[in-house]
Amino acid sequence: MRLTILLSLALTLALAGCAATKGRRVRNRSEASSEKALSAESGAQADIDCARGIRKDIQRFCNDAPSEPGEGYAARARSAYADAQRRCDGLRGLYALRAFDACVLELEALPSQLEDETRARREAAAAKATEARGDPVFDKLLRKKRAAQEEADSSAEAFREAVQNQDADAIRFRREEWTEAEAALKVAQTELREYLEKAELDLRDVSALGLW
Repeated sequence: MRLTILLSLALTLALAGCAATKGRRVRNRSEASSEKALSAESGAQADIDCARGIRKDIQRFCNDAPSEPGEGYAARARSAYADAQRRCDGLRGLYALRAFDACVLELEALPSQLEDETRARREAAAAKATEARGDPVFDKLLRKKRAAQEEADSSAEAFREAVQNQDADAIRFRREEWTEAEAALKVAQTELREYLEKAELDLRDVSALGLW
């Protein structure tokens, strides 16, 4: 009798174990899918580190900037940007660089940071800038570049949300979407840059002149 009870209990536990194992397999497949996608992201550690370093520079030069930056402050910020630009070409790095560039441009526009040579060069380029603004070809290129930048930034935010949600399928899709958006932006930037160079406009001044 006792042996029968023990065998019955063993059978019950075995069946329960099989059901639990099956459930675990289903969960494990789902978890493995997410972990695989996230593992691919962890493989991009250099890009992650680059973006993190750029954000530190933004904090240092922009968020913690003195109310009245001293002479050469914007130049030091631009030098830090140029260094990061040479090292960081991953998706996250490119996204962070755009934010850093926007900050540095604001610093460079401060009267205390504008060197006489730069001021004179931009004043001399005013006529060429006006001519470019009146060119439909330039207008089209500028609109294309700005639209591409908005798309790239939007794709970056969508990717970040997918990673936060640990959604493997969304991560793959958003990564591809972001990659394509960055590629389109690069093409648009190249086309606009080539136009500006042919117009003999110094690329150091185009953002300040509203041409970028």
